[in-house]
Amino acid sequence: MNETQPPRGGGQKKESSIGNFSVRYPVTVTMFFLGIILLGSISVTNLPTNLFPDLRIPRITITADTPGLSPEEVEREVCERYESFLTTVKGVEHVTSVSRADGGVVQVDFDWGTDMDFALLEVKKSIGYFNIDVLSEPASVLRYDPNQLPIVTLALTGDRAMDYLYLLAYRSIGPDLERIAGVARAEISGGLIPEVRCRLAPELLTFYEITTEQVIQALTQANVSASGGWVEEGNQRYLIRAVGELQDIDQIKDVVVTYKGSVPIYLQDLGDIRWDFKESENFVRFDGKPSVGLALYKESGTNTVEVVRRVREFLAQDRANLPKDTKLEMAYDQSVFIRQAITEVQSNAISGGLLAIGILFVFLRHIRSTFIVGLSIPVSIIATFNLMYFVDLSLNIMTLGGLALGSGMLVDNAIVVLENIFRHRQIGKNAREAASDGANEVTAAITASTLTTVVVFVPIVFLGGVTAQLFKEQALTVVFSLMTSLVVALVMIPAMASRFLRGIPHSAGARYRLFTGFLRWALHHRFLVILLTIVLTVGSIPVAQNIKREFIPQAAEKQFIIKLRMPPGTELEVTDHAVASVEGWVRENGPDVEHVFARVGKGPERIAGAEQEPEGPHTAELLVSLKENSALNVPKIIAALDRKTKQIYGLTANYLLSQSSLSNMIGSEQAAIVIEVKGRKLGILSDLSRQIYDRIYRLPELTNVRTNILEGNPEVNLIPDRALMASLNLSPQRIISLISNHLRGEVATTIQDVDQTKDIRVQLGEDDQTLTELKDLLVPVADGKAVRLAELVKFEIEPGPREIVHKDQERIAQIFADFAEGVKLSDAVSAVRDRLATVNLPENYYIRLGGEEQRRAESFQGLLFALVLALILVYMVMASLFESLIHPFIIMFSMPLAAIGVIWGFYWSGQTLNMMGYIGIIMLAGIAVNNAIVLIDYVNRLRREEGVETLEALVQGAQRRIRPILMTTLTTILALVPLALGFGEGAEIRAPMAVAVIGGLVSSTVLTLVFIPVLYYLVDSFVQFLARKLKREEENEKEPIQKRVSGGAA
Repeated sequence: MNETQPPRGGGQKKESSIGNFSVRYPVTVTMFFLGIILLGSISVTNLPTNLFPDLRIPRITITADTPGLSPEEVEREVCERYESFLTTVKGVEHVTSVSRADGGVVQVDFDWGTDMDFALLEVKKSIGYFNIDVLSEPASVLRYDPNQLPIVTLALTGDRAMDYLYLLAYRSIGPDLERIAGVARAEISGGLIPEVRCRLAPELLTFYEITTEQVIQALTQANVSASGGWVEEGNQRYLIRAVGELQDIDQIKDVVVTYKGSVPIYLQDLGDIRWDFKESENFVRFDGKPSVGLALYKESGTNTVEVVRRVREFLAQDRANLPKDTKLEMAYDQSVFIRQAITEVQSNAISGGLLAIGILFVFLRHIRSTFIVGLSIPVSIIATFNLMYFVDLSLNIMTLGGLALGSGMLVDNAIVVLENIFRHRQIGKNAREAASDGANEVTAAITASTLTTVVVFVPIVFLGGVTAQLFKEQALTVVFSLMTSLVVALVMIPAMASRFLRGIPHSAGARYRLFTGFLRWALHHRFLVILLTIVLTVGSIPVAQNIKREFIPQAAEKQFIIKLRMPPGTELEVTDHAVASVEGWVRENGPDVEHVFARVGKGPERIAGAEQEPEGPHTAELLVSLKENSALNVPKIIAALDRKTKQIYGLTANYLLSQSSLSNMIGSEQAAIVIEVKGRKLGILSDLSRQIYDRIYRLPELTNVRTNILEGNPEVNLIPDRALMASLNLSPQRIISLISNHLRGEVATTIQDVDQTKDIRVQLGEDDQTLTELKDLLVPVADGKAVRLAELVKFEIEPGPREIVHKDQERIAQIFADFAEGVKLSDAVSAVRDRLATVNLPENYYIRLGGEEQRRAESFQGLLFALVLALILVYMVMASLFESLIHPFIIMFSMPLAAIGVIWGFYWSGQTLNMMGYIGIIMLAGIAVNNAIVLIDYVNRLRREEGVETLEALVQGAQRRIRPILMTTLTTILALVPLALGFGEGAEIRAPMAVAVIGGLVSSTVLTLVFIPVLYYLVDSFVQFLARKLKREEENEKEPIQKRVSGGAA
């Protein structure tokens, strides 16, 4: 609502005014806006389409693989050494590390605004100082990418063997998909991968006095193809190549490992050599059928919807080329949610715009004027697309939500201009003169009024952290739309009004006599009105305390993910059996379930953050897709499944509403609530974790309570008999190498088979060794003898820590929990805090509540600063507008009046106060004051130009300005109603913003029309009282002086 009259009168001269120009040159104006519409139509087709803005999280992740090391060894040998140097890198905010069995992850979080290209170089330089022997390969250093989630997941099924399906995906389908424009890579999971397995018999190795290292060396040397240089003969030059590559399994069997005297010992003499399959890291099923999965990732900066469209076109064409007994189907499509969410926002914007136009017609009762004002909405939006294109914004939920939020405000400036043109027509001016003078008179006013709305977004743009990343594009979109609406109101509206506006509207003052009478009563009962307003404001405070709070609302989709976890150490087959049961329960929903994609075990490689739990044989993931017309509610399905999954011993389930959820995009914690216990000794941390776990496990507000320290992979510690090993010339490294080869084997070299390279694995003994069989492992010693492993080392079994977490170089234990169904963040946090207060902490041990609560507190603190700064900027704009410090102070009381509506709006709607709602409140700070600006500005003009007494000026001003106030308020409210109702995909994200603005506008408008005039009258009376008092004091001071002067003259 940007309606005001100019505070300082007349405006510009006609010769140089915008309004006069638009009336005199209508063809130029028409061409100008046609050009904007043409360019805007082109711009919108070239804007990239994504779910969320392109987030740039300042995070670098270092991943180190250390096979065979325990968490304590990884902590000591890798993570602590990296941390000591990384904390000295410029711009580092936090360093978090997780030491697990077989590897560690170090996560470095930088201050927002850090040059991440330079930071990446500095991190690589820092870890380059170390030469860590325990690493199987150099540590990987990668920037965190929130877009690392796959945009499409495909499932290849058929009646063929799983190795055939894998080869089909690996050789044909995967490469074809990667050639599609915009597809970065296709990662394959599931299936069986062939390899050559050389199972060596320990007794034969002992008999021939051969070690596994000799076998591996023999295979490597036999599988060589090298250039020996060039020779010339006559005019011909020849390349000399030694061709020694192994071609088939028979050649592998005939590799000579060594000689026994003059007799060659072939590889086939030492064990069994045959084709086999690699040990499966995962199983994949699609709708209960074994399958091979292909996860597609897009290139950075590409249009998700467009890339998926190309993939679908490829699938439609390539299905004909697949073998007849195979199928390639889409298990997950991120673009579905994007398309539906964007379509829903567009639909809401259109329906809101139509409702706003309907309100205009109800008030104006004039088709032509309604059409003129209504046309400003699409023209302003199309013009906004131009600016979005030139500053590289994308079409996403946030930018389109900004357009939908601003669609009701786009007509405000046009309403003010047209209303003022009407007023000039009523005093007898012709259409051209009325259009020119009416626009000129309000140019300064609506420009300043627009600025009060625009300036509230300035603090958001300059905020740091994820808040600015998320809302910067939305803020810019709203600012662009409001500025274009100002240009449309000052240029297009006068031109159209001068040509097409016919007839003089009747005065609307007679319709508001009831309101005028009530206002007179209020002005005569001023202190009662003030008292009632204070009571209403104070009475809203307890209601505000009952509003639930959360960080970010989850966007409900027709897809959800179930992350399943068995106890560490569980075999892949056991986990698969449990997952199959959960799949069956999901499919019990029958016609409502479209697809179930299950992956058991390790998934595709991703940039794992320190907060992400590693995947392994004990983990699984189910992606459930519901049919489009399904009446089932995802939270209800989750609640039913949660009850059933608890029937499987050791199985824990974590539910995510979306692979593309905003929490994933911003790299949030792995649980809604994270309790951190800081200390040094693992034993004490473990005890405290157990205490906290026991206290919160049965809280009804929580579900899926777990910890990172209480359980881990069971460990077998081998205690060497150093004296015996020294006498046999054996080292601990030799023992570990032998055990590793015995259990996992070692890839010696590769063999090229058609167009696929396959491994040749050398392994001592059979697969699936038991602990007893491991104890009987023969360790070769001198003179062809061997000793049992159990004679060299002592076996001690104990549960190892699941992981050791450091934060800023201090050990912490973490307890995770999610909310139960229907529970909000604030309720869960309150219950947890009460239980934590009963924990007795030893000296130098501390508890901190993190997770979503920490992020919410940090973001709200920044948003509170933005709100305060926005209010200051609004006051400064109004002070410039009125050239007064008192009148803006009066108008600022609109904000607590708006707060009343915000509180009750959230309470009645059941919405949570989250980051989206807070942005709505900040936006409201610039909107709510405009009604009071309209009223006070007109009252001042009546008093200044027409000499009307204060009380009568307040009544007349309210009577004459109530129509534009109600028009602009209702157009904004009705444009936001579709967003507030929360229908369609992604509605949970948009609704809190709309509820905040609607609630605040309702209360501020109603109370502004009564309370602000009363407050104005009281302040004005007080100012006049002070002026009279000062005048009397000045007169009293002058009177004695005059008497003395008169006496002296006498």
